[in-house]
Parts: sequence; structure tokens; C-alpha cells
Amino acid sequence: MKKILLINLILFQSLIFSQESLSGKYCHSFDDNYSCVNFLENRRFEYNSGGDLGDSYIGAGKYQLVNKELILIFDKAEKVYQSIIEIKSIQTKSNDSIKLNFHFFDSNKIELPFTYVGKDSLSTFSADKFGNLEIIEPKNTSENTYKIWFIGYETLSINLKMDSDKEIIIFLSQWTPKIISSEIIKYELIEIRDSYFKTSESHPYHPYEKNGLIYKKVIK
Repeated sequence: MKKILLINLILFQSLIFSQESLSGKYCHSFDDNYSCVNFLENRRFEYNSGGDLGDSYIGAGKYQLVNKELILIFDKAEKVYQSIIEIKSIQTKSNDSIKLNFHFFDSNKIELPFTYVGKDSLSTFSADKFGNLEIIEPKNTSENTYKIWFIGYETLSINLKMDSDKEIIIFLSQWTPKIISSEIIKYELIEIRDSYFKTSESHPYHPYEKNGLIYKKVIK
């Protein structure tokens, strides 16, 4: 009897993990949040996750099923900004400082007041009610990186040389999902079937549920 139970258990475990590939779209949802993996031909996949405002993260790549693990290998993807940035260098009158004049608009050329500009964790500036901001920096040959953000719009990073005054006009596009690039994410699988798969832990881009996830196949 024990031998029969042992054989049945082995057969059951083999059945659970016998699949070498997946096909179709599987999703997990929790409150207003979701994450989905769409398994395509040639071991390709597409990933997206987000909440009630839409996708927060997207990505694509190749997947592997190895030793009870689902491995998502994300393609390298270049970040493409939808926002428009215009930079004009102006001859500097001062010998020891430069002025960076920022002007912020949305894609309809309407001023974006109180847009934030950060140079580092300690230096954050805010535009005025007309979307204008002037920053004075020491004049030198170095290059500073500025992070620009406004709620509901793209977050940008721009590099500016500190060698001359500049007029920076930025037309911010509405917010777009972050692209997952050149990452490898592994799921330890508890169970895998054609209609669902179950993991033992959460996904780094889906961290709000800590006890593993159940992805159910989406039936069109």
C-alpha cells in the first residue's frame, strides 16, 4: 500500500511539473493591482503590471522553465521619452556662475506650475505658478544631471554642461509605464498547470502580496 501511495505521489509531482513551456496569458490580481505574463511562441513573453491607473511596469523577453523555476529574462530596452526637450546655450556674462532657466509646459503648451527639478537627494527646486524656474550654478567644465518630475507626467533625466547660461524648454508628456530592462526574475513554482501556476514568493514589481502568487490563465 505504501509503495502504491509513493508511486502515486511521484506521478502527481511529475504531472505538476511536467510542462516544458507555457502558452497564453496568465494574470494575478489583488485589490486594484494586477500583474500578467503573456507566454508567446519561441519561449517569448510579455509582462505588464499596475493598478487602477493602468500599467506601472512593462517588459518583454525570453523565459525558461528549469528545475521548478520560472525564469523571466527581460530584453535590454532603451528608455524613449515622449516629452520634448529644447536646450539653447547663451553666452554667459558672469565669470564664475551660470543661469539655468527652465520653462515647463504640457503637450498642449499649457504651463505646468510647480514642476520639480532635483540635482541630488539634497537639492530640489520647484517652478513657480507659471512653470518657470531659475537655478544658479558655479561655472565650470563639469556636467550635472537633473531629474524632472510632475505628478501624472513622465519623469525625465537630462545632463547639462555647466559652461554657459541655458534656456531649457520642456513639454512634458503624460506618464508612461516604466520599462523593465536587462533584468532576470525568478519564480519558484509550487504548482504549474495549463489553467494556472502558483509561486512560493512575490514578484519584485508586484510586492504587495508576500505569500506567493497564483496566476490564472485568461480565457478569451
